[in-house]
Amino acid sequence: MNALILARDQLIKPFEGLARRLSDGRVAAYPDPGTGGRPWTIGWGATGPGIVEGTVWTMKQCEDALDHHIQYFAQGLVKLSPEIKDEPDRRFAAVLSWVLIVTGKQIGRAHV
Repeated sequence: MNALILARDQLIKPFEGLARRLSDGRVAAYPDPGTGGRPWTIGWGATGPGIVEGTVWTMKQCEDALDHHIQYFAQGLVKLSPEIKDEPDRRFAAVLSWVLIVTGKQIGRAHV
């Protein structure tokens, strides 16, 4: 199995969860549990300037956003640690999911 798919399906999706699924299959943004407001989140942990109260995405938009984030962080991880690409898929997936979940956008802004 490809490391990016493994990270997405076995590690990131189960950890992040998919909250606020609507009866029509779309997904609504939800407030940060700590603040009760910003940052608003949608899908599997997506945040940003276009995600506000009332934002609604299709499942495809949620999937595409997650895939984009995974690809972005995978590229950054390989840039910071080129030898990681030679590791087994499970190891690469574990490190990638940790980087994405724990460091969030900070690593992308600081080093990629």
